[in-house]
Amino acid sequence: MRLHFRRMRCIVAAGLGGTSGGALAFSRWLADGGSVWASSSQARARLIAVHVLEEAVRQYSSGLEAVIRPQLDLSLQRAQLLGRVDGPHLAFGPSAHHVLLREVEARAADLLILGRHANADVHGLVRLGPTARRLLRQLPVPTVVVPADLGYPDFGGESIVLAVEQLEDCPETLRHAQRLSSALGRQLVVAHALPHLDAELGIEVTRNDPLLDRALAEWSQRHHAQALRTIVLGGDAYPGMLQFITRQRPPLVVVPRHRAGLVHRMLNPSFPSFVATFASAPVLVVDERLPHAPHAP
Repeated sequence: MRLHFRRMRCIVAAGLGGTSGGALAFSRWLADGGSVWASSSQARARLIAVHVLEEAVRQYSSGLEAVIRPQLDLSLQRAQLLGRVDGPHLAFGPSAHHVLLREVEARAADLLILGRHANADVHGLVRLGPTARRLLRQLPVPTVVVPADLGYPDFGGESIVLAVEQLEDCPETLRHAQRLSSALGRQLVVAHALPHLDAELGIEVTRNDPLLDRALAEWSQRHHAQALRTIVLGGDAYPGMLQFITRQRPPLVVVPRHRAGLVHRMLNPSFPSFVATFASAPVLVVDERLPHAPHAP
């Protein structure tokens, strides 16, 4: 199944608070085709803005709409998205998590864009937020989590990063990353998070280990990725990846998610959730178990 960027339907969770600012800015960057200097004629992805309201206030929907819609329009105008998105649509439900799951299915979305509670520098006790955490666990479609304080110029980095833990296989995630990098005019770098405690944290390791070189070559061959730049990061794997992302400032980090059982999740931290929670860049999490194909326009 192929990802056709021009046909991609993206739902962006549009709120009134500061947490959706980064998501709206990223949505504009995506709609512009990934260029900070793009013209409106280059817009490609179709954006659908959804604002979630609790079911308990549905009886006041007419009055609420008169109050909320101008505020949503103002948020979209500030992000230079007003008139470029489908919506904003007001959606009612028991929780934001349930509503967004329903909207993804009903609107046949290919991508979900969420704001993260924490800023890029990860200040604050609540970082990811309950809605994003639940959606990343269920992952109905590939989902982007964007730090709250990122703005449009923050997505000007040259390379999209595919973050891989322990040389795990991720062919579906790699396909998504390659197609996005091609459509957005960005290079793709494969960064392997491996424990190299004798190396500087988050710095590319100078490889002189024949076993490691062979393992990397086999990974690239299995994924038909011999032409891509592939690096191994130093230090502890998880914080090393965060340091690399902070230094490189990529416009997007792509991470695979492999389904794991309850016991495994309890005993092992989730690499994609960790990166989405703490990274200073937008993070796209892709479910390796099921391929995702966009729907025809």
